[in-house]
Amino acid sequence: MRQNLKTPDQSQTEKTTWIFSSVFGIFAMAALVILSRYNFLLFHGLAELFSIAVAWAVFFLVWNIRHVTDAESLVFVGIAYFFIGIVDLLHTLAYNGMGVFDSQWGANLPTQLWILARYMESASLILFPLLFRKKIQPAFIFACWAGATVLLLGTIFFWQIFPDCYVEGGGLTRFKIISEYAICILLGTAFVLLYARRGMVDPVVFRLLAVSIVITIGAELAFTFYVSVYDFSNLLGHYFKIVSFYLIYLALVQSGLTRPYQVLFKSLKDSEKKYQDAYAQMEQKVRERTSEIEAAAHEFESLFNSSQVGMMVLKGGRFFAKGNQRLADILGYASPEEMEGLSMKDLHLNENRFRAFGEKHYNRLHHGEVLQVEYELKRKDGSPVWCSLSGKALDINRPIDLDRGVLWILDDISSRKLAEQELKETLNKLERSNDELAQFAYVASHDLQEPLRAIVGFLQLLEPRCAGQLDEKGRQYIKRSVNAAHRMQSLIQDLLTLSRVNTKGCPFESTDLNVVFTGVLSRLDRRIKEKAANVTAETFPNLMVDPNQISTLLEHLMSNALKYNGHSEPAISIGCSEQKNDYRFFVKDNGIGIEPKFYERIFIVFQRLHGRHEYHGTGVGLTLCKKIVERHGGSIWVESTIGRGSTFFFTLPKERMGK
Repeated sequence: MRQNLKTPDQSQTEKTTWIFSSVFGIFAMAALVILSRYNFLLFHGLAELFSIAVAWAVFFLVWNIRHVTDAESLVFVGIAYFFIGIVDLLHTLAYNGMGVFDSQWGANLPTQLWILARYMESASLILFPLLFRKKIQPAFIFACWAGATVLLLGTIFFWQIFPDCYVEGGGLTRFKIISEYAICILLGTAFVLLYARRGMVDPVVFRLLAVSIVITIGAELAFTFYVSVYDFSNLLGHYFKIVSFYLIYLALVQSGLTRPYQVLFKSLKDSEKKYQDAYAQMEQKVRERTSEIEAAAHEFESLFNSSQVGMMVLKGGRFFAKGNQRLADILGYASPEEMEGLSMKDLHLNENRFRAFGEKHYNRLHHGEVLQVEYELKRKDGSPVWCSLSGKALDINRPIDLDRGVLWILDDISSRKLAEQELKETLNKLERSNDELAQFAYVASHDLQEPLRAIVGFLQLLEPRCAGQLDEKGRQYIKRSVNAAHRMQSLIQDLLTLSRVNTKGCPFESTDLNVVFTGVLSRLDRRIKEKAANVTAETFPNLMVDPNQISTLLEHLMSNALKYNGHSEPAISIGCSEQKNDYRFFVKDNGIGIEPKFYERIFIVFQRLHGRHEYHGTGVGLTLCKKIVERHGGSIWVESTIGRGSTFFFTLPKERMGK
């Protein structure tokens, strides 16, 4: 809404001025009408001089305020009217009877100058609204108008290439009439542009300029009809011009002097309003932002107090300033308020640990780092509690000022630490057990096998030496004892191999499994031929494995496929398929099969499904296969149908996961 900046006295003075100007204008017009009846040349001279005076008044006004106004378009129009006034002055002096120019120019010269001045005026009025709130250089604009005016006047006085506008005895030329219409169109364009940008200029000034343009169009139309510089059409056109320039005077000169804040500094008022609106918007944004900050602070306070981890702020990095209930619970206090005034030293088990902690970690806080440690603190009752600590100085500036506070986040990890301790003890026990197992394996491989070899040797020596003294039953006893000793040796050897899967295995290396499989076939060649078995295999990949153990794995699975097979035409197929993270291998036979209830049992050590009189073996083979596959990060299982065969599956990962 536009503010009313006038006092009652100012409004009354302005009203009186308008009444006086209107009355004076009416009397002046009546005097000019009477004067035109007696001396048209004098009438014409006074009319033009009035227009020239208005044009130059506008120029001198805006030129003198060009450094203090931001109404750039007004400065442009003022400069333009200065040069329009010069051309109008030449037009006035060119009339016959003025005695300034040679009579040979006739009435054509003033008419040419008139058309030139009107083109300049219409062009300036078109540019006037287009330059609203645009920055210009007044000196540069003045130079441009001066240069253009000199060149245009040169087309009339020097080069004489400006088209004729009046012919003695013939009246107005076609160029002159067309120019008047063209000027009317240009003025109409100026009116449309001014109307479109009416919000950028004071309403009173807009109305006066708009009416002035309309009357100027009327004047141009009147000038299209006269045939003599002294006829009625010419007279009417000059009346319109007087009125038009008088309106320009009221709009730009009088208004500019009596209401400069509305004309010359309207943009300042607009700027003031814009800044007031911006300030109001900013103030609203500040209120909104303040509300957001208060809401965020409230939310933070709620989160701080309800957090499931302990939180505290230490001033100076040492003295308790703020904490939540979870912190109090961890440290054995009834509430955070009970901890007020505590020093960080009070939370350490002793003063030496407190000093060591500061010397080791506080330098990192000074450098703005986030400190994360696991540390034993002291509860209120003096008992220790393992906590994970995360600390960060609240001040983000450099250098860090710990007096601004350090935020600590604590969590009770006593249960985890206890579990870690128990796990550590279990691992120690397991390590001792592994050592004992390794010692047992050493004993089994040397101390246990040596007596067995002696027993077998003595029995084998005893049999031929006592052959005449032993009956059939005695010889059978010796044979069964020797076989039992051999089985004992095999069992000890298998247990030794089983115990060394993880401890004595070779390092993993890139291995062509096709080469490994060929070696297995070579070792089993005799048994395959004895059973007349048909063995088929697919192509295998290269993997990071222990080649010796994979060879043992394949040999055990194929041996079982041959052993537990009573088919007249045994068939074994071996292959693999690529999966996302591993390869799945299979060893398939058409043997006796396994009942589903025994799928898990067969991988347990010493678990046999058949007696030794049916199928020889120690019951360790599949357990060994399972440990080899697990060492490689895979798994093994079986699928089977009684009487139709079994398929053993195992996986080996593409990427090495362990050793």
